[in-house]
This record gives sequence, structure tokens and C-alpha cells, in this order.
Amino acid sequence: LHLNPSPGLSEIPLREFYRYAAPAAPAFDEAGARAPQGAHFRAIRTGHTLTLHLDTSTPWLTETDDCPLDMDNLRLEDIPGPALAADYRLAALLISGSCDDATAQ
Repeated sequence: LHLNPSPGLSEIPLREFYRYAAPAAPAFDEAGARAPQGAHFRAIRTGHTLTLHLDTSTPWLTETDDCPLDMDNLRLEDIPGPALAADYRLAALLISGSCDDATAQ
């Protein structure tokens, strides 16, 4: 698995880069509660405006639940402290399908 950008990168040569945060199986702590999941980006310092969002399937409508900054217009210089945490939640799930009447001719 190769993750971009590398830790020593001083500017961003890429237009997009991703971190996969969902584990293959759920993890639990000693008390039996679900362990928090997250993606970490280290050593990114830039004057660019960034966007942090979830890359989900089309029927999922996700939004930030608890975050002090606008995740669509994120400037790293505006982050108060060395890290930023954002919680997302599933706001809606579109379920679609079709059915046929088996008794109709």
C-alpha cells in the first residue's frame, strides 16, 4: 500500500489524494465499545485551500456532525493547534429498487 503524500513533502504535486479509514472488520476497545476510526495526514503544510470529505457511494448523504471549521474551504493555517478532528454522520440513505407483479400477465 502506497500512500501519498509522503511525510517529507513540502508542496502538493497532486490534485487529489485519499486515506482509507474503514477497517476490514470492526475493532473494539477493552470495554467492548467500538474503537474510533480515522485517517491521518501528517506533514502537510501548504497555503492552498483544501476540501475534506467522505468518498461514499451515491445513495449515501453524509455531512459533518462535529467540526469547528468549514471542511469545504479548509486552510491549514487556520487550524487551531497541530491537528483537526471532524466527525461525519450518515444524514440520509436512499434505497431504491423495483418490483414486478408475478400474478399479472
